[in-house]
Amino acid sequence: MPPIADQTPPWTMIATEAHAVRVYPLNDDAVAGLPVRQVWPSSHIPAIHRTLTMMSRNASIRHPGIGEEPFVSKNLFKFFRGEDRSTLNYITIGMLRVVVNGRDVYESFARLQSELMRGTKEKPLQGLWVGDYSAHGPEYLLLVYEVMENNTVLHAVKITGDPNVPRGEITFRVPDIVNPMRTKPSDDGTTRKYYPAWGQIAGYGFTSSEWTEAEFVWISDEEIVLRWFLFDRASTFRRVELDDLPLPAMMAQ
Repeated sequence: MPPIADQTPPWTMIATEAHAVRVYPLNDDAVAGLPVRQVWPSSHIPAIHRTLTMMSRNASIRHPGIGEEPFVSKNLFKFFRGEDRSTLNYITIGMLRVVVNGRDVYESFARLQSELMRGTKEKPLQGLWVGDYSAHGPEYLLLVYEVMENNTVLHAVKITGDPNVPRGEITFRVPDIVNPMRTKPSDDGTTRKYYPAWGQIAGYGFTSSEWTEAEFVWISDEEIVLRWFLFDRASTFRRVELDDLPLPAMMAQ
């Protein structure tokens, strides 16, 4: 398998024959109780605005039950296009694919909060990461801290997904990212930290999902590893530097 940096970014698979439409956001009351896959960004991702993913083309402009004067969000939009001939691309990206009347296809997108995209002194691992998911190829994750009363949990939420665990779901979590179970000096003078972790696995279509034991290795603020005990393999993740992010020519213009 080629190095992560040499692989094609998933967003280059988005069709060029499409047009974007901004949408009205859902309020918290409308989001509450909805399944993760029916809302984007998912409830696992801090967000100012969210939108429904499962709506017809005509209904996508105005969500029912908003409860206040509606406004168009600058953080949300949908792509519409005609007949879909790229089912494999949707499966690869792990996005919810919706077909209306057998032809119209749309996807929901959202702008992530800029403060979530980079680490801080208090949350050094926060940000956007890319890593290897074996046969599924490279996938992008957002690492998010959840500060609780007695510990701090690290969640890894999929920004791009696969047929088993789609975007918006948590792929792994570290129940206590503050206190490692052990440390080990490295040859380069740094110290690796090891933590108990849990990884989420599922069948095709996110069926029969379950959590399996794993080990999280904090190599540096730029590189981490998750060891999947069940599969006897490890996934390596590297931080995505936004300033160096390669954009397709159509987006760079």
